[in-house]
Amino acid sequence: LGKASLYLKMLKTFSTDQINAVKDIKSALVLKDYLTAQRVAHTLKGTSGSIGATEIQKIAAELENQCKDKVEADEIKKNLELIQPKLTSIIDSIKKTLPEEKKSSSETAADDSQMKSLISKLSELLKTDDTEANDLLEKFQKAFTQYFGEESFSKISEALQNFDFESALSLVHKKLN
Repeated sequence: LGKASLYLKMLKTFSTDQINAVKDIKSALVLKDYLTAQRVAHTLKGTSGSIGATEIQKIAAELENQCKDKVEADEIKKNLELIQPKLTSIIDSIKKTLPEEKKSSSETAADDSQMKSLISKLSELLKTDDTEANDLLEKFQKAFTQYFGEESFSKISEALQNFDFESALSLVHKKLN
C-alpha cells in the first residue's frame, strides 16, 4: 500500500506541475531562452517517465535535445503540437481517476495522548523501513506539523520521500529528546 500511495502522490504532483509545461516551453522559446525551455522539457521527460507515460517521455527527450541544440523554434513547435494533446489527455485521466482530497478529522490538531500514539506508530514504521510511515505522516500532516514545527516536519517528510527511514527516525527522536 505504501508504494501505491507514493505512486498516487507522484501522479497528483505530475498533474499539477506539468499542466503548463508546453506553454512554459513556448514562452521560453518566444524569449529565445533555450536553457529554460530545455530545463522544462527535461523535467517533463523525467516526471513522465516516473509515472510510466513513455510516449510523452520520448517526445520530451526530443524536445530537450532540440532546445539543447537550439533548433529552429518552428521545428520544436512540431513536437510541442504532438505532445500537447497527449499531455492534456493523461492529466485529464489522472484528475478523473484519482480520489478526491478529503479534509478529515485527522487534519485537526491532535491532543497529547493522540500525538504520543501517532509518534509511537510513526517510530515503529520507521524502524521497520515501512513505507506506510509516509501515509501516516501525510494523513496527520497538520498534527505532525504543529508538533514538530514546519522545518522539522519538512525534513522528516523529505527523508521519507527519499526512503531514508533512518534519518527520518533520527529526526523524530531528536524532537522527543
